[in-house]
Formats: sequence, structure tokens, C-alpha cells
Amino acid sequence: MLAMSPADPEAPSVFQQIIDIYVGPEIERRRTAGRLPDAFTLHAAQLICSADAVPNQIRLNDEVQAIALVRWNNEVPKELGDPVFPHEVEGIETIVLPETEDPNCGHATLLRFGGQWYVAFDFRYNRGRSLELLAKAEQFRAAATRAHAAAEWSAFAFNLFTAMELAAKAELLVVPDPNLLNAKSHRTVHSRINKSAHLGNVDLEHVSAFNELARLRQDAAYSMQPFEVAAARAEELLEAVVAFLERVRARAGSRRLPSGHRPARFSPSRFPLVTR
Repeated sequence: MLAMSPADPEAPSVFQQIIDIYVGPEIERRRTAGRLPDAFTLHAAQLICSADAVPNQIRLNDEVQAIALVRWNNEVPKELGDPVFPHEVEGIETIVLPETEDPNCGHATLLRFGGQWYVAFDFRYNRGRSLELLAKAEQFRAAATRAHAAAEWSAFAFNLFTAMELAAKAELLVVPDPNLLNAKSHRTVHSRINKSAHLGNVDLEHVSAFNELARLRQDAAYSMQPFEVAAARAEELLEAVVAFLERVRARAGSRRLPSGHRPARFSPSRFPLVTR
């Protein structure tokens, strides 16, 4: 997620692009349809982009759903539901979608506060699906850990590869790709994750572990010969998968703001602010 304050040198151009391409035309459509008055004043706008074949949503003013993390400029105590006024805030650090929004959508949110516009956007798609895949991957990783402790090498290799493959798919899904989303073959994920590594988007160490586990899985499941993995190498592969899972989880992220903050209500509109 990227949040831009008014002081950011790129903020005006990003703001203007969103206005010109999405918000301005939406305002004109609504005016033409008689759904907006000529004297309409914009104080917030939001673009919601779906990873599926669903048209973009453009929201205006009180239609916008967002939560902001702000910095206080005083020590005025606030309780849940208390209004927050511009003179009480130094600036807005982060703007995220609430948990009630589709977790697989990206967004760009424009918010006018204290006479200045703030811009935030996050175009990581399929976050909900990625987190579901990571939850499954963690189950297979746990099974691989148990197999590792018992020196059950076929089960170790099979489960650890499955964990790595699910995590790789979760990593790739942040960029919308219907073919990948519905892919049922190992080949699709294998080719995409290797291509992503060549582009510098994934650590070569992690992809090397993925490729090695793919080969080990084949022998573990289908070879008629005795199968085992050297204990030291098994430990290294397990560590690589754990690290990759952590990386993908961090990239997929969460819409939850950091803990320990106090919710308060943005006035005069309906934006919840979280303060620290």
C-alpha cells in the first residue's frame, strides 16, 4: 500500500490521473443522469478494482469506505465514536479498506482533510485468496515438519513441495491472472514462478528450493527406488520454505491496521480514523 501526503512531489500527478481517468468522467455521468447537482463538491473519491471480470466501482464522497491512520498534534483524549477534527491531526499516514470490503480487490482512495488531499492506493489483488492458499500451505508445512522429525522422507518431500507450490501461487496471484487462478497443473505455477524470479520479483534462492522440491516430489511419490533426503539438506529446504511463506504472507498483507490504536470518527463525513 502506498499513501501519499500533500508534500509528496508525485502526489499531484497521481491525484490528477485518478481524477481525469476515473473520477471526473463518473461525476459527468451522474450529472448527465440527473444524479448529482451542478454545485456538487468533491471531498472524497475511491476507485475499487476487482481481480474478476467485474467493472470498476467509482465512489464519491459518503459512498467511500475507508479507514485512515492519523498522527495527533495534541494529547486530546478520544474515545470510540468521538469526532476527529483537522486541527487535531498532523497528517494521515495510511488509508486502507475496511474488513467488510472484498479482500480480493485493489483500490485508490482520495481523501480531502484539513484543506489538503491525501492519496492512497493498493493494487495487490486476490489478497483474500492468497491468504487462504497460505493457510493451506501452512498445514502442509506442518505435516512436512512432522515427517522431517520422523525421517519419513517421502512424506516430507511431498508435503513440503505442496506447501511451497501453494505459497508460490499465493505470491503470483497478487497480479490478476484468470489462467493462474483456475490452473490445476503443476506446470503452470512452475513456469510462472520461475519467470517471476528471472524478472527479479522472487528471490532466486526460494525458486531454487521450489525447483528442487518439485524434482524430489516426483521421486518421492512415483519412484520404485528407496527414497531419502539428506538430513542437513532437508533442514535447509524446510527453512527456505518457512522463509518463503513469511515473505508471501508479508506481501499479501492485511487490511488490519497495527494494533494498539484508538478508533475515532472523522467529522463531518463518515470516514473512520484510527489514531496514535
